[in-house]
This record gives sequence, structure tokens and C-alpha cells, in this order.
Amino acid sequence: MLNRTNIRRRKFVEIAASSAALYSECVPDFVFRTRLLLMLHLPDQRVLAIWGCFLMLTTTACMGQDRKKPAESSATVQWNLVFIGPDQAVPISVTVRADEGPLARRKKLAAMLLLRFDSDKDGKLSAAEAARLPMRAKASGTGLGDKWKALDRLPVDDSLSVEELTEFVNEQLGPVFQMSIRPPRLAQSVEFVPRLDADHDQLISSQELLGGMARLRQADLDDDEAVSIAELQPNPRRAIPNSQQTPRSYPTPVFPVNTPDEVSIAVQRILEALGSDGQGTSVAVARIQSASGQPEIFDANHDGRLNSEELTLWAQAKQPVVQITAALAQRRPSTVQIEEGTTKTPAGAKASIHLGGAAVEVNATNNRAEQTDSTKLYRVRFLTADQNKNGYLEETEFPTLQLSVPYKDVDANGDGMLMREELTTFVEFDAIALQAHIELMVGEEGKTLFELLDSNTDRRLTMREIREGFSRLAGVDRNHDERVAQSELESRYRFTFSFGRNMEFSPTGNAQAMLTTPRLRSQNTGPIWYRRMDRNLDGDISWREFLGSREQFIKLDQNADELIDLNEANAASEPSAGKN
Repeated sequence: MLNRTNIRRRKFVEIAASSAALYSECVPDFVFRTRLLLMLHLPDQRVLAIWGCFLMLTTTACMGQDRKKPAESSATVQWNLVFIGPDQAVPISVTVRADEGPLARRKKLAAMLLLRFDSDKDGKLSAAEAARLPMRAKASGTGLGDKWKALDRLPVDDSLSVEELTEFVNEQLGPVFQMSIRPPRLAQSVEFVPRLDADHDQLISSQELLGGMARLRQADLDDDEAVSIAELQPNPRRAIPNSQQTPRSYPTPVFPVNTPDEVSIAVQRILEALGSDGQGTSVAVARIQSASGQPEIFDANHDGRLNSEELTLWAQAKQPVVQITAALAQRRPSTVQIEEGTTKTPAGAKASIHLGGAAVEVNATNNRAEQTDSTKLYRVRFLTADQNKNGYLEETEFPTLQLSVPYKDVDANGDGMLMREELTTFVEFDAIALQAHIELMVGEEGKTLFELLDSNTDRRLTMREIREGFSRLAGVDRNHDERVAQSELESRYRFTFSFGRNMEFSPTGNAQAMLTTPRLRSQNTGPIWYRRMDRNLDGDISWREFLGSREQFIKLDQNADELIDLNEANAASEPSAGKN
């Protein structure tokens, strides 16, 4: 029978053994084992003293190594882009420094694959084990089968090492740097300008705006004398309430120019956006920027314009006018810095610059926490799904997890008992894979014509807002020709650097559903008759809403604009009578 002394002594040994894995990389194995042997034969007080000193020394050693780890696992990603502004195309160089960069994450994924499929734990995958590797380097799924042999390269030995698995992961995940476009706001997704542009000249005149309500009336599906964003959507009758349709693809002003294919796409887009020769086959030299300040050097035929071939040479030259540096840090705030010529912004949470006639805000965020959030979420769902509380999930309980994969893909050993550890490994793998990229998300922040006209921001346009709209557009009409072009609307963009995002935890992922229906404000001021007649809550009473006679309406409508506003209602001496 063990006495208390032996129990305490054994506890010390258990603590030491459990700590061995933690400190084995920091302290030589010989020293560690020697300390353990000595402790087994020393009094309790000596054991406590020696073990305390040992912990302090090893912890200090490990902390010293930890300080080096971020530097060792950090990565720098460099990329060349072209920003196409409303006025000019601007070449940009992007450098992103990340603690535990994408390549380190990909090595971790390779190690996780090895651990998951190495049944005999010999540190490599045999032919049978490698055949079970999921395609596309996922945590689970259809196995590679004989296709795994194409991965056996370093060396060819009928097995796969962790290095070969790393190559496999890199091939499947693709380039380290990725770009994404933030889904547009509701007002950016409506077909609005074509409805007002009666002469199809891509300009909105004051006359077209004044007559706009008549042309928009067919879109007023609920017949409330106001047109909402939802009503202006494509196929609005098929739209599900409180959800919003958006275009399948969104235009972007940013294009990579690191490969021949990317250069070709960027050049074509520049010609489409900035070409003004009637055919879109060339652009004026003045609409192109270069680091030398002399874009004309690419004008081979000296005609003052750059055609497709000349633009290709310009893009391939990679002469950035602007250099953006972002740091995605783990233990300190992420920062961005912009350098243009001799001007450099301080490194901070965000920075701003004007590019090609557009205002651009740049920021960086370390979203590593999304990986932890994802794991925690599914752990909670596991507890909820385990209805019989037997510690594992059966296939009938699996749907509660709301995973988009079949049960057998998550049940790694196929025993029909999905343990929490199996689920955690699966979720962590996908979360790490998402963050094995550096992502640049581009979002448009400038106000649309609809938003400029929507003076009370209730996501609908009323008769008064349409009639008075051009006075609010005076600041937009920069050439004072009483016509507004799309290019005159303020262009404002936001660049956000981060690791790959899980849209389930992204604030932009669900933003669309929150902003679909008109934001109606209750009418709490004015006479009771005024509040009751204003059925569409736009602050005005139209002739259709008015319950009195035409003579009474004309009398109350002091400015004869066919609308009775709050001031006119308050000025009335007594409520109107009903219509005769």
C-alpha cells in the first residue's frame, strides 16, 4: 500500500513526465533524466527545491526559444498589382510580413495529414496509407488511390514523407497570395442608372432626374409611391423576403500582374476602363503611371497612346509607383505602411492614399482567432448533438453539427463513433487550410447615385427625394454641365490584408441579409390627421394619400409641389375633412 509520501513522490514524477514533452526541445534529455533519477531518492523538501529550480531553468530556456520562433516561422509575401482608378492605372508593389506565415501553416497541414493517415506510426505513409489521402489535400474525402504515386518524388521509395506531403499541400492550395472582392452593398447591386438614363448616353441630366419618378413607377411593386432597393433588384418578384440578390461577379479595380496570363487580363481591363479611342484598343499615355514618371517611354510608335502590346511591356516592367507594406503580427497590433516616392506614412492600423483618382484606405488585421472560434463553435455543437450523452456522435446525430460533409468523412477510423477529438482534428485542419493564404480583400466604399439621392438613408427613394435630388448632386457635378457621369461619383475603396477568411465568422458574410427591406421610421410629429394620412411614412402626404377634397389639398399645399409636408400640416388651422 502506498503511503502519503510515496503518493506525493509519485505525483512529482508524473508531473515531471508530463512536462518532458514540453521541455524536451529546450533541455538535453540526459540532464532531464538525471534530475528525475535523483529525485526518486531524495526527501520531499529536496525534491521540491530541485524541481522548482529545474522548472525555472527550463522555462527560461524555452521562453528564450519562443522569442525566436516567430522570426523563424515568419514569412514575407511580395506581389505586383495594378490599380485601375477612374483617371489612371497605377502599378503597386505589395509586401506582407506574417508571423507564422502561410508556408509554415502548410507544413503544419502536411504533418497533420501524416499523423492522421500513418496507421503504423512509422513516420511516413506506405502505399496503402498514401492511397487513402484525400484529394485536394482535405482532412477527409475520396482517396487518391494509385494517383498518390505521382507525389513520390523525394526520393522515389514507394512511400510519402512529410516533405512530399508538404509539396502536395502546396500544389492543392495554390498561390500563397489571394484576392477577394467584398460583396457589394445593396445600393451597389441595383439596376438604377439605366432606369433614369432616357437617352442612353450614360449621363444623368437634371431633366432625366426630374422625370425619373415616372420611369421608376413600374418598379414600385407595392404601390406605395416610393421605390426601395429591393424593388430595383433583378427579378424582384422572385426575391425571398429579407434576402438580397447580388450580381454573380463584382467588378474589381485591382489586378495581379505576376504571370503572363495575369498581365493579359489586366491589360484588357485597362483598355476597357480607360480606353477613349472609341474602340477600346489604346489608352492615352497620360492615363498610365510609372515609377520613373515617364510612361511615354513605353510609347514605341510615339503616337501619345499605348496599345495592347505597349501596355503589356509597361505591366511586365513592374515599376511600382506605390509600395504597400503590411505586417500581420500575433503578439502586437498589425500595421500597414504606404510609400510613394519620398513620402512614407507611419506604420499604423490603417493608412490612406489617392490612387488614379480614387481614395483608398488600407488596413491589416490578424484574424488567426477565427481558427479558434471555429473549433469552439463545433465543440459546443458536438455537446448539443450528443443527445444520448455517450461521448460520441452516431450518424443519426451528425446533422446537428451542420457540417457540409458526410459522416464518414469526419469519422476518421470508420468505427461509427465520431469522437470529439476526430471532429476537432477535422475542423482545425480546414481552419488552418483557410489561413494558409495571405488575402487581400477589396471593397468599394464610395456612395452610389441611389445613396446620394436617399437623403434620409431609409433605403428607398420618394417623390421629394427625386425632385430635389439634383441639388444634392451639385457637388458631384464637377464640370457643372448639369449632368452626372459615373466617373464623377466619388470613388473610394478599402484594402484589407489578412489571412484567409472563414465567411461564417466574417462580419461581411451576413451583412446582406441585415439590410434588405426599407428602414421605415414611424411618424411621431405633426397633427394626428397628418400622421394617419402619411401611409408610406415618407414625411409627405401626396394627393393619393390625402383623404380630403382637391380644394382642401390645394389650400394646404402652400408651395404647390403636390406634397403636403410637416410645416404645411402644422400651418393648417384645423384638420381637413374627408373627400366628397
